[in-house]
Amino acid sequence: MPGEECGEVSLETLKSWLEEGVEKPERLENVRFVVLEERRSDGKLEAFKATSPSIPVTLSVADLGSSPIPAYRVSIETSVATVDMEAERKLRVYRALLLLSKLPLVKVYLYTEEHAIALAVDLDKRSLGRREFNDAIAALAIAYSLLVRELGLEEEASAEALRNLQLLAAAQLREGRSRGEVEEMLVKAGLPRELADKIVESVYGPEASGKGGEGFYT
Repeated sequence: MPGEECGEVSLETLKSWLEEGVEKPERLENVRFVVLEERRSDGKLEAFKATSPSIPVTLSVADLGSSPIPAYRVSIETSVATVDMEAERKLRVYRALLLLSKLPLVKVYLYTEEHAIALAVDLDKRSLGRREFNDAIAALAIAYSLLVRELGLEEEASAEALRNLQLLAAAQLREGRSRGEVEEMLVKAGLPRELADKIVESVYGPEASGKGGEGFYT
């Protein structure tokens, strides 16, 4: 398979791997992601987020630089904030995080002032191939599923996945994509057309034209 040979790869290559999936994947490595880029003023890609209707998470991929080793970080940043949790629930969360910390590859950490939970895999650029990249995504997906199950967050996870898709559509709107273009993008990524239409309507508004409407993200 192209891209599987080892060697230092660029963020552009990682982005292309995620965008190469198929419309109705039967395996995780074949999932097609839609990518939102973060570029520097000189146009160089420095990070990106990847979302797919096929799995209920948004991946963040960033360059960690070269100290202590040249590495990329692939992470899932959840909205599960722990700072104001009651003691009993916080203890349950920390037990779940201890369980996750025993998984191979995956790191668990807290981010933001609210101490929200994040999961990450750091990948050495010097030996990174496509298979290792896919393994990292699989490990994160498993860790996220365990976290959701251990904390009873199934409904919250579904709502967060929907919000991620709405934010994705809103970002495409800001970039000038038409309603039809965004809907087709979601369908090609694996979302049922009826749900894709509802997400687009929530962003563009029911009477939106090809240039965007008055949805709540505009």
